[in-house]
Amino acid sequence: MAGSLGAFLITRRVVSDQEQRALKERTGEVAALLSSSTGSTTTSLEVLGALGSLRDPEAVRLFGLSGAPLTRRGSVALAVAVADPQGFTVVAAIGDGPVAGTRLTGDRARLVARALASRGLVTVLVSDPKGKRLISALRAPGRRQAVAYQESVVRPSTPIPSSANSAFRELRVALYTARTADTNRLLLTTEARLPLTGRVERVPFQVGTDTWLLTVGARSSLVGSFANLSPWLILAGGLLTGLLAAAVVEILARRRTYALDLVAERTEELDETRAFLERLLSAAPVVVRRITMPDRRISYVSPNVERLFGVTEAEARAPELVINRVHGDDQAAFGAALDRVAEGSSAREEIEYRLRRTDDSSGWVAAVLVPELDSDGAIVAVLWYSTDVDGRHRAEDAQREAQEAADQANRAKSEFLSRMSHELRTPLNAVLGFGQLLELDPLTDEQSESVEQILKGGRHLLDLINEVLDISRIEAGELGLSPEPVLARELIQETVDLIRPIADQRGIQLIVERSASCDCYVYADRQRAKQVLLNLMSNAVKYNRLRGTVAISCEEIDPTRVAISVLDTGPGIAAERLGLLFIPFERLGAEDTDVEGTGIGLALSQRLTEAMSGALLVSSVLGKGSTFTFELPRVEGPVERFERLNGDAEIDIPVGPDRRKILHIEDNLSNLKLVERIFARRDDVDVVAAMHGRLGLELAHEHQPALILLDLHLPDMDGDHVLQRLRDDPVTASIPVVMVSADATPGQVRRLLSAGATAYLTKPIEVSDLLNVLNDALGTADVP
Repeated sequence: MAGSLGAFLITRRVVSDQEQRALKERTGEVAALLSSSTGSTTTSLEVLGALGSLRDPEAVRLFGLSGAPLTRRGSVALAVAVADPQGFTVVAAIGDGPVAGTRLTGDRARLVARALASRGLVTVLVSDPKGKRLISALRAPGRRQAVAYQESVVRPSTPIPSSANSAFRELRVALYTARTADTNRLLLTTEARLPLTGRVERVPFQVGTDTWLLTVGARSSLVGSFANLSPWLILAGGLLTGLLAAAVVEILARRRTYALDLVAERTEELDETRAFLERLLSAAPVVVRRITMPDRRISYVSPNVERLFGVTEAEARAPELVINRVHGDDQAAFGAALDRVAEGSSAREEIEYRLRRTDDSSGWVAAVLVPELDSDGAIVAVLWYSTDVDGRHRAEDAQREAQEAADQANRAKSEFLSRMSHELRTPLNAVLGFGQLLELDPLTDEQSESVEQILKGGRHLLDLINEVLDISRIEAGELGLSPEPVLARELIQETVDLIRPIADQRGIQLIVERSASCDCYVYADRQRAKQVLLNLMSNAVKYNRLRGTVAISCEEIDPTRVAISVLDTGPGIAAERLGLLFIPFERLGAEDTDVEGTGIGLALSQRLTEAMSGALLVSSVLGKGSTFTFELPRVEGPVERFERLNGDAEIDIPVGPDRRKILHIEDNLSNLKLVERIFARRDDVDVVAAMHGRLGLELAHEHQPALILLDLHLPDMDGDHVLQRLRDDPVTASIPVVMVSADATPGQVRRLLSAGATAYLTKPIEVSDLLNVLNDALGTADVP
């Protein structure tokens, strides 16, 4: 009896030890399986990080194709984020997570920052409105500033069911993403009631740089229920011994089978990953090389090198390829970039160089050099990513050559037109001059008609020369404009006054709208705007029917633009021919009529309008007439601007013994009113106005003013010509002349100051600048 009891106790102790060992072994198997899973995650993130960080469209596409199977196997999102001075930005992404271009915040940003500072996989368990997610992040290989991360949905509160075929069906498992059994850090479990009680194995294991806790218990005996069979064992010790041996053998056999299956599964996964990487690199548009340090030997070349650069892998591994195959002119720059990366002074080098091919030709290559670090942070190799960019360089060279050819052609055209202008104007001057002299002599009717035709043809040719030269200056960017606020009503009225005699000859009725829409200011060069409007009205009269109508109206399109429309009752233009209107010398059949014209006016008008930031539009109804619309930017009037900015300012100037005269030569009535309004606050000056250059010269000679304000663009002659004549006349040579223009280019200012101008004011005029100029001319103190 004592012997049986002793055998029972010994057997029970053995069973307990076996249970403990079996539980440890099964726990180790679970831990090995989890480690294998995290290893697969690390491998996947390394591949995806290398692709996503390239920022190449083909690499991003491959990133999506490679990551898609992972999202179907449980990952919610895959992404690559890159560090910048403001934080971290997603550059590639798939799945239900932050998309490309999103700036990371919160737990994701902190995890990415931790991954950049770590040497392995880092994880975090986060909660969001869609549930809990496990995020695993890994620094992209070869890039210190890029991180790949994977998000997976977890449901820790829902126990994982155990199937009948599961190798771990007899185990109770709980996995925590912390060193302790913290329920807030629970990742997965097979049990509804936690923490696990009874015989439990607690195993901390590494997941990258983090430490997780695995707790495992047994649902039932792992080595057989010996305690319940102990009476039978005592009665039949021999039978018990046999059964125990059989149970142990079965357990060992099952354990061995499981271990072999696990090794085979892992081997198959590695083979699939290796094959995938080979396919990926073969199809990629980037050739990858690995240069080991310090011997600088090429230890790896991606299999796509022959497809992209026409050399075999063996040839690409040749030691001389590192430097000698680089074009001689680029070797120094490439070698310096490689040295900086190899020595650790640079974490990334981007360089373009020429690569010599086997046929002695060369092609451009773009390369990125990044260091490869070991676990201690030492540089063991340099990864060399290269892309063929020869096609882009050839396209840039072709574009540059085409631009140079176009510039040379423009210069040649401008020079040709300049010479032709001189050569044509010289004989035209004689033709028109002698023609006008003949016109003054007593002639017969036949002779008078001949002289009239000579003058008419000469003036027509002169107008044509001027218009062609204007177009050439616009195309060459040499047309000088002086934009300023111009009252639309004044512009229309001046143009109507010029065109009315022609309209009266043909019995054309001119109708000018009197609405408030015309009482606004447009921003334009006054003379050029009048030239455009005069051309539109002239065409409306010339191509109209006898005793027809021309209507001119204004419309505010929006608060920033004004449209001036010219409507005629002519024959109209077919819709399919409207596109020919603005082609130089195209008259749409009018050359076969008696209507005079050059066919260049509308083309010039369109270019002038566009140069003034406007638009010239046309609409027409065949048989009813056409409408040309001249759009220009709307601005505030100079007087209104002055009153808004200086309405309450007080100007207190001591009254001198004599009132002084100021001559203002300006063709813009609004600017004349503005200067009069400014000087009306002074008791010591009188303003004399002239709207033409020749009249201004006469008034300057007559009044000898204390100061002359001279606009640069006048209807009869340029302001710089007026300045030259003032300086050439001894009577006016000492009078201070202040140029006023919207053209504020430094070259223009220097030219006029060198020509004798006292000062240069730009439009819109600053009141303080104008008063300071006046004070200097009159010898008074500055305005407080």
